Amino acid sequence: MHKRRRRDRFGVTHHGYVTNVIRAVILELQESPNGVHISAGLVGERAFKRLRTRDDHLNVHLQWVSVQGCTYYARKELAAKLNPTSDESDAYQGNLFAGKLQTHYPVLQRVEHGDGSVTTEHVYIPLEQCTDAQIDWNVANMSRAARGLVEHVDALMAYKTSRRA
Repeated sequence: MHKRRRRDRFGVTHHGYVTNVIRAVILELQESPNGVHISAGLVGERAFKRLRTRDDHLNVHLQWVSVQGCTYYARKELAAKLNPTSDESDAYQGNLFAGKLQTHYPVLQRVEHGDGSVTTEHVYIPLEQCTDAQIDWNVANMSRAARGLVEHVDALMAYKTSRRA
């Protein structure tokens, strides 16, 4: 038996609503004229601020957990939308390259969070701000993913052939 998801008066699930807020924050950051570096932490914090009401008096632990939850979903949305090896990227139509580059590309950076912690994570920076080394890093990752896919195809074809023998 499936558990019924709670929906608001417009028929949207809580997860769907939070995801829509996160997607809106990502889109606003992408379209920002200032060339913003987009991290999951930045998106998570901004999404949390939007989701909070003025009457929320969450203790610091609940605030932290809420921001971490938003950051988790932001990381998933960013990877789906802006990772060049994702089939949900704007650079692809189905499985084909759409002929246009993405607005932002991932790079690994140290990120300082509001709670004082520091992590290394993907930060998505505007294409125009990418250094040659950062472009080379993306090219290497995309090439590795493409080789892996071709090797998978070859292995599957070999299996099909050996099955008949």
